[in-house]
Amino acid sequence: MFGTLFVKRTELYNAFVSASSQPSRQPSDDPSRQPSGVPSQRPSDDASLQAADDLAQRAPAEPSELSPDDPSELSPDDPSQLSPDDPSQLSPDDPSELSPDDPSELSPDDPSQLSPDDPSELSPDDPSELSPDDPSELSPDDPAAAEPGVIPSPPRLHRRRRPSRRTALTLDAIVAAAIETLDEAGVAGLTMRRVADRLGTGAASLYAHVSGRDELLELVFDELVGQVPLPDPDPDRWREQLRQVLLDLYRILNAHADAALAGMGRVATSPRALDATERMVLLMSLGGLTERVIAFGIDQLGLFVCATAFEDGILERSGMSPADEARYWADLHMFLNNLPPDRFPAMARVRPHMVGHGDLERFEFGLDAMLAGLEALSDAERSAAR
Repeated sequence: MFGTLFVKRTELYNAFVSASSQPSRQPSDDPSRQPSGVPSQRPSDDASLQAADDLAQRAPAEPSELSPDDPSELSPDDPSQLSPDDPSQLSPDDPSELSPDDPSELSPDDPSQLSPDDPSELSPDDPSELSPDDPSELSPDDPAAAEPGVIPSPPRLHRRRRPSRRTALTLDAIVAAAIETLDEAGVAGLTMRRVADRLGTGAASLYAHVSGRDELLELVFDELVGQVPLPDPDPDRWREQLRQVLLDLYRILNAHADAALAGMGRVATSPRALDATERMVLLMSLGGLTERVIAFGIDQLGLFVCATAFEDGILERSGMSPADEARYWADLHMFLNNLPPDRFPAMARVRPHMVGHGDLERFEFGLDAMLAGLEALSDAERSAAR
């Protein structure tokens, strides 16, 4: 607005000076061309020059009298002309202020020339256009780039997910989980719910594979029996091979708490238990044992293995520490040694052999006694049949 008023004042001044500098027109001496009642007169050249000089003297003095702090009095030719850095001096409504010939015109490199609200000012060729590398440029993911009134997405903590405990629900997976549960809680703690929890599923989903706890115990025993290596039958080594099969079964059952109970009170009906039974019956047949001795013997051998394995693990499942267990056996041995020999004379004679022997040694003794007894019974039956 101030620039517009100044230009108009300047134009009026220039027009007045130009008009004053032109030669004065001589008024006609013809009385007919003079208005009626107006005396004919001719202005003096000296008077015109004097008026022009007066105006010229006043004009140059005006800029020097204006205070530089008054932006309305600055002329376009004045060095103190408005700088492009002063946004208050640019009138967006006056297109005449920013002419191409005006040295004060804002250059394309001037960031103040870019109006964020004017999309036409950001041309592809404009070097002041924001580049993708400019950190001040708002990316689509920048919360500040969201539309007004829209709440941006809050930041989230990226937590590391725990590995899932869920296992593919198969019969083999259920049996493996049941063995782990058995080792941890014993037969009394082996429930469908605990097995399901170990698999990361519900107890109801197990019933699609097993009918209940009893069948699950049978499958557990079948899996453990299946871990026993079965030898190729050799008639010359039948007794040695049979003994090794029973010894391996004892060690496997003894390694799993209460697992031996799963084989007690049950007739072998599962596939692997049947395979093991078939192989042992074949070995006893190659040894020449009678059919009656084989039938009764295979049942008693299995019961002996399971019962001994279960009994040998009782102290381990009692919660006693190794030191407490050792102290118990020492106290037991002392008790037997202090029995009065006059009251227990037979026990007093064998007392040294009643203490100081481990579980495995005792098991092997019992196994050898049973095998020897089966042979003796078979010979006795064969002799009685003659």
